[in-house]
Amino acid sequence: MKKVCSYFGVFLMMVLVMVNFQSGKLVIAASWSPPSPDELAANDYILYFVNAGASTPDEIPPGEKLGLYQSKTEQSYNVDAVTGNSWGYTTTYKSSATSSSSPNKFDTVRYYDPPAADKVPKKGLEYKFDLPNDKYEVTLGFKNPWSTRESDIILENSNVDKRYTVVQGKEQIETYEVEVTDGELNIEVVRPAEGGSATSTWADPLVSFIVIKLKVDITKEVLQKAINKAESINRDDYTDYSLDKLDQAIGEAKAVLENGKAHQEEIDKAYRNLNDAYNNLATPYSSFVPGAVWNDTGGTPIQAHGGGIMKDGDTYYWYGEDKTNGYLPATGVHAYSSKDLYNWKDEGVVMRAIESKDQFTTDPYFADLYAHRSEEEKDLIFSDINSERGILERPKVIYNEKTKKYVLWLHVDGPYQGSDANYAKAKSGVAISDSPTGPFEYIESNRLNKAPEGEPVYGPDTGMARDMTLFKDDDGTAYVIYSSEENMSLYISKLTDDYLQITGEKYGMDYIRALPGKQREAPAMFKYDGKYYLMTSGATGWDPNQASYAVADSVLGDWTIKGDPSVGTGANTTFQSQSTYIIPVDPENGKFIYMGDRWNSGNLKDSRYIWLPLEFDQEGDMMLKWYDKWDLSDLDNKGVLELVTALPDAVTLGKQPELPNTIEIINSGSQQKVPVTWKIDEQSFSKPGPLNITGILPTLNNKIITHRLFIIPDNVKYFVSPGSTVTKDYEEMSSYMEDTLENKGVNDQVYDSNSGNIWGYSGGKTATTDGNDIFSSLRYIVKDSEQKDFTYTFEVGEGNYTVFAGFYDPWAVYAKGDRKADIFVNEKLVDSEYTYSDQYEVKGYKNRNAVNGKIEMKVQPAASVAGKPNSDSQISWIMIIDDHAELKKLIEIAETKEERDYSKASFALLKKAIKEAKEVIANSANQKEIDAAVDKLEAALDGLQRLVQNTGDMLKILEDLEKEGAFANNGAFRSLEVHLIAVNRFEQKEVAEKVVKHLNGFKSLLANHQKSALISEEAFNVLYVHTDYLIAKWQ
Repeated sequence: MKKVCSYFGVFLMMVLVMVNFQSGKLVIAASWSPPSPDELAANDYILYFVNAGASTPDEIPPGEKLGLYQSKTEQSYNVDAVTGNSWGYTTTYKSSATSSSSPNKFDTVRYYDPPAADKVPKKGLEYKFDLPNDKYEVTLGFKNPWSTRESDIILENSNVDKRYTVVQGKEQIETYEVEVTDGELNIEVVRPAEGGSATSTWADPLVSFIVIKLKVDITKEVLQKAINKAESINRDDYTDYSLDKLDQAIGEAKAVLENGKAHQEEIDKAYRNLNDAYNNLATPYSSFVPGAVWNDTGGTPIQAHGGGIMKDGDTYYWYGEDKTNGYLPATGVHAYSSKDLYNWKDEGVVMRAIESKDQFTTDPYFADLYAHRSEEEKDLIFSDINSERGILERPKVIYNEKTKKYVLWLHVDGPYQGSDANYAKAKSGVAISDSPTGPFEYIESNRLNKAPEGEPVYGPDTGMARDMTLFKDDDGTAYVIYSSEENMSLYISKLTDDYLQITGEKYGMDYIRALPGKQREAPAMFKYDGKYYLMTSGATGWDPNQASYAVADSVLGDWTIKGDPSVGTGANTTFQSQSTYIIPVDPENGKFIYMGDRWNSGNLKDSRYIWLPLEFDQEGDMMLKWYDKWDLSDLDNKGVLELVTALPDAVTLGKQPELPNTIEIINSGSQQKVPVTWKIDEQSFSKPGPLNITGILPTLNNKIITHRLFIIPDNVKYFVSPGSTVTKDYEEMSSYMEDTLENKGVNDQVYDSNSGNIWGYSGGKTATTDGNDIFSSLRYIVKDSEQKDFTYTFEVGEGNYTVFAGFYDPWAVYAKGDRKADIFVNEKLVDSEYTYSDQYEVKGYKNRNAVNGKIEMKVQPAASVAGKPNSDSQISWIMIIDDHAELKKLIEIAETKEERDYSKASFALLKKAIKEAKEVIANSANQKEIDAAVDKLEAALDGLQRLVQNTGDMLKILEDLEKEGAFANNGAFRSLEVHLIAVNRFEQKEVAEKVVKHLNGFKSLLANHQKSALISEEAFNVLYVHTDYLIAKWQ
């Protein structure tokens, strides 16, 4: 601990010396003076606020105040660049920070992170702070994202809280008083000195924030000033609940002032309470902050998880799971009401879970609500909604205009038919009420539809019904959408006119399996622009995963999977959320809100809500982007617009498309020309496949449009896409390759050269899965295959080739990084330990020389994962590019040329270029050498000097030479012209003897002209060569 003589010595160091050492140099700090009493009071006597582990230490969390002795919220122990005070976490013990950039002070964490061998008692985190000798209040905040752990809390070498327990996911605050006598406050959060989890691997100490306040005795004058400040606010700016708390604190403070015998502790307490109430004044919400704590109008965090919205008149009602008690015991269905979607009034638990059967007679709520039900019915009701074991999830409410009832459906689960498992029952429950705010009378639960006879079943075919939602169509027809077959298939069942049951068992009329075998849950359905949209999540428990959506022209029609709507960072986990509902704010104008849950499995009560605007591109494809903060105006211009301007559908590999700076669109029926900014990444055009390019329309609220085009290489010899069906993008891409593609019309096959299948797969036992594009359709090794590798072979002929391959793992969440492959091309390892992921990826292997006329691509599990579950190899598509194709075509063209038709010199260059090109093909040339051979052969072909075919051609050449000034005078030109005209007459009569005779005479005349300098040397050579060629032709 640092020794400083006195209070004066500390401040002399800070005010007069004010220096720090950086890079070995003495640096004068910025001017800073100790705070005055008024400044201390105005800052609530906060000297340090540490947002431990913050990735943005220059930002102050909402509602917090920066300490007067610091200029940032987190740093390693050093001199503060502004105040000159030394403070921060020390490196005595190794620590790390989470990467959270959340504005919430509880969401940041600094934790002890030593080598495994160093995990011993009495070690952990240490912070040090320059402070004058005095008394202080130290507040420590904790929110543990991991398993429960214990720590000793040590202030100034005193263990003030032994084996303090920090539970998972809970926000915890502790405040201690401490006296500093040596000019420095030391805070340690360390492993317990004894007992507990002192050496456990999962017990590393942590802290979320630290607040250090000067402890002062508040005078009555200071308390009166605080009252005056609190009473001077504009009350219209704040919520009723926070004003009620402020009024209560003001009243208590006034009572203390009026009490002439009040003790100092009472004055201090009144001041703290008033100060807290003032600092916690809340303004009504006017925007959404996804992931933040969302309080109701009473100041309590909203408990409506897995919920849905019903609009009744001009009021929205939000129904959801009440997780106040965590997973269990169940509380029931909680409801909230709102006029603006921002601020929600608590309407209470509108369908309560029941604790005991006695409540049917002892509790007026249950006694009145279920008075008309039989004892047998009450037993069934208790079995479903009892608080101890009843799982009540995903409640949704719709209004029935015919019966004038509000109808609630929910997933009901718990022990069932001898099984004690929490999710054995798998039923849908239904309840009704005369009011949107309840009470809802629980009716019954049922299992629902089963797979149609003769169709494949992907799980127990017992009518299971788990994650669910409701959808009410424009004509009043309602449907329940739910996960069944152990969550492997998603069903849609029509409801009866009263919405209390499903209509029947006729497939296609009463129900369908919208997504059979796709393992989807958390459905959310809505209708827009004449189409039905269905958003779902994967089935990964409380963990977030990649969303997907499908579209259909009718609810019980065919559903087409469109893929993940999320874009940007965090898209692969739907921004750490799971879908629950889509709010149709203004469906006619394309205004919808995505409702998602960010589950906190360690503390379900603190699960957060992720509400985001939905957006649609010009094709009606749905997009979901992250917003740190947004409001309802951000829903403007999110609907479908029509793109009038034609954009390119394909571009050659390595080239970028030519895109306009302005485009014509039709938006809300009006055609307009708008500027567009394209987001182009050059690297995106270096690999083949589908590519979505993005345009931003700045004049339309930065609306995003997307356009899909294909990156197509030249000279594709084979393009393989495994799967029993051909995907649309494969068909479209293949159409650009027809001139060179060998496997036209066949997307995949087994390799069997003996039967004429000169390309295809072989090796271990494989199967395919069909997707909606070339990545999600793939071939994979089945689990019971003894041989764990498989190969694609292509008989291509000699030469160099580029191999492109597409990879995607739809089961990545189960593989957990263990699906890794070694990839070989012609037995050469080209990719070691390739790790599959849930992202589409293209790999390219260039300059691969054919061996025995073949290209073979083998995929096998990497040695590091061999034998592990979910490590079997797979591949989505393969493309074989003939690197020599262009060169081969040029050789073919060059070899059609006849030597006698060209000058000897130019044809000699051509023959040399042909020879060198063939050598390039025969050897393992790189792309640079191939390109050079192409350039040389093209130049040789362009440089061929073709000889004339008749005297008519000669006359044209003669005229051109005359225009170029090749003759000394006009007489020289005319004499040659007369000779050629004479030859031409005999040529037309095909009198060979006369043609030859006169051509020889023409040669003699040329020689005389040369001797007399009547013709240029270049013109003489040209005419002489052509004359010799014509003489040889006629002889």
